[in-house]
Amino acid sequence: MIVCRMENYLWWLSVGDCMLFLLHPELLAWEQSMLNQRNFFEWIGNVNTFDLPVPCYSAGRRQLREGQHAIVMATDGFLDSEGCDVNVMKDWPLRLSGSARELERGVLAFLSRLHAARTKDSTTLLVWPVNNPHPGVMPGE
Repeated sequence: MIVCRMENYLWWLSVGDCMLFLLHPELLAWEQSMLNQRNFFEWIGNVNTFDLPVPCYSAGRRQLREGQHAIVMATDGFLDSEGCDVNVMKDWPLRLSGSARELERGVLAFLSRLHAARTKDSTTLLVWPVNNPHPGVMPGE
C-alpha cells in the first residue's frame, strides 16, 4: 500500500490484504472510516499482480474534512482473533483531538487488546495524525 497526503487530499494505491482508514469524528459518526476494499487474491512477489495482462489493484483519493484526523494503514492480522471481536471503527481508542503522545497511547492500547485477543496473525499498523485547516465540501454548497 502506498498512501500520500498533500494539503487536504489523500491518495492511495492498494494491492492485497491491507486496509486504509481515515478517522475523523464526522466520518466515525457515519461509520465511514475504511477507504479501500481489501482483496485476498492480489500479491506482489513470486506471484505478482503486475505480471498479469491486466494488473489488479485499487486506487483512490479522498478530500479530508476540516480538523484533526488519524490516517491508519493496517495489515489484516487484527481481524482474526480468538478472544473478542476487535472492530477498528467502534473500538478504536484514539482521541483524535489529543496530542501525539495521546495518539501513541491509543495505538499501544489497541495493540495490547490485539495481544489479549490472541490474534492468529501479525498486524502491521502505521498511524499518523493530520490537522487539516481547510474546510471540506458540505452538502448544499
